[in-house]
Amino acid sequence: MRHQNPCCRRSKSERRPRRGNATDTGTGFRGWIGGRDWRRVVMHCYVRYDGLGSGAHQVDRDAAGLMACKADSAAALRFYRTTPTVSIGAFDTPALAARQGYCVAHGIPVVRRLTGGGAVYVDPGQLGWTLVTRLGSALPARGISELMEYFTTAVTQALQNLKVPAYYRYPNDIEVVGRKLASCFIAIRGDMLIYQGTVLLAVDTEVMLRSLLTPTEKLTVDGIRSARDRLIALNEIDGSLGSSGALPKAIARALARAIHHRPVPCPDPNRWGGRISVTNTERHFSPRWETDGGALRAWIRTKGGVVHAALVVDSARKRIRSARFAGVVHLRGVNGLARLSAALQGTHILDVDAEVRRFFEAADWDAIGVGLEDVLRLLRLAVERVAQQRKFGLNVVQANTLMVHPSGTHTAADKIIQDASVMLVPYCAKPPRCKWRNDDGCTECGGCEVGDAYRLARKRGMRVVSINNFEHLGEVLKSMRESGVHAYVGMCCSHFYQKRQRAFDEAGIAAVLMDISGSNCYELQQEDAAYAGAFMAKSRLNVEVMEKVVRNVNAPTDVSRRCV
Repeated sequence: MRHQNPCCRRSKSERRPRRGNATDTGTGFRGWIGGRDWRRVVMHCYVRYDGLGSGAHQVDRDAAGLMACKADSAAALRFYRTTPTVSIGAFDTPALAARQGYCVAHGIPVVRRLTGGGAVYVDPGQLGWTLVTRLGSALPARGISELMEYFTTAVTQALQNLKVPAYYRYPNDIEVVGRKLASCFIAIRGDMLIYQGTVLLAVDTEVMLRSLLTPTEKLTVDGIRSARDRLIALNEIDGSLGSSGALPKAIARALARAIHHRPVPCPDPNRWGGRISVTNTERHFSPRWETDGGALRAWIRTKGGVVHAALVVDSARKRIRSARFAGVVHLRGVNGLARLSAALQGTHILDVDAEVRRFFEAADWDAIGVGLEDVLRLLRLAVERVAQQRKFGLNVVQANTLMVHPSGTHTAADKIIQDASVMLVPYCAKPPRCKWRNDDGCTECGGCEVGDAYRLARKRGMRVVSINNFEHLGEVLKSMRESGVHAYVGMCCSHFYQKRQRAFDEAGIAAVLMDISGSNCYELQQEDAAYAGAFMAKSRLNVEVMEKVVRNVNAPTDVSRRCV
């Protein structure tokens, strides 16, 4: 038996762990990288503090930083502020995200950033950052959703260290007492990770609401809050943090530690593109979303956000000629949606489910809150437009105005319509001077389309309710559920249904809703007034679509169901 010289023996605390073993570093990752302790290997994250620049200028710098880090495997972090800009995600499109008329009139550009997610309005009152690093041994093999939570939690902890009571809100927000303080975005391109975010130092709510087509604030169980109540700026919490420099330093330390690097000043001024002269910002704009009337359109709200589909179908052969997707998506890679579109091209509408399942079996799909069942549901809604045209006698444009809210066994629009016993109409479709505008009722005087709706419902024995505000809608849906209503038809704008889908989900009643047009509260930025029943403009109901849909309601034989 060999004996070791006691003088050469190391204590247990000095012994190096065996290769591959690791101890928890407190960051959620193991501390050993390839047999080396990362705490003894100094790896630098190059930090740069830029000034104010245009949205297109910032996108150029981010692209240059990505190329530089990919070339030399370094990690880099940049802080900056942006002139008024609407920043849309990598898979979004201006037609679905921005009020383009307002943006053009006020010189607010719409640019596409490198990362996914939804549209945000950015201005000099926000601190932005972009982190670029290589996915390697310092970061474990995690999905994009886990990486989003990991990095956003790191930023949250940095804010907490500054005495800001922040917390992470799935999928990509940082909140304080239920109000959004920051939005974060992520992208994975090959083995490169890009993590971006913006913190509200001050907030110009009016311009923000007017610039974005649909504000992205979420519903809370406490009830409806206005967009202003859903946001909080850092200057409301601590007025000194926004100008002291403590915030970017804290975030830099947190993000560098998250990737096991040490933050150091960037030694190369050209790493982020140097003095870039942006002469053509058009390349930063999203491709135009299809606006022709021949596309079958549908959208769904997923855990990750709203996703849209547009299918062009050969009416004779019933095969998909083209498919396009857009929306609030964080997806690994840059061509996942394009590959899905290519897989669907030429597919018969009856084979869409099978083709999508084959695609997901073969594809390395990694997205935040959007999975196989979501894509299947979205495409089923789009494909059902073909049946809706045939059964209701609608053209493509008219079919696209229907919003089907399934429940239980009621999933197809024709089945829901057949069993519908109640019709809900919005008060905003009545003229502002009508004495019945804020009351539940109508004299069918012929002064607006609401009278036509009452007439059609009366012929089919349906009960009609005029919805006066959002609270009233909740009360009516609850009463309908308690009285055993299985299905209903209604009218509302698609923006309202998109934002308030949770209220319809909680009711648990199947519905076919028809989109309204005209001066709706979303186009006029008067959502708060509309929810309170104080919106003063008039929207329009599509009488032709109403007639074609409602005539398919089964006339009741039960006297108790008849309209009174």
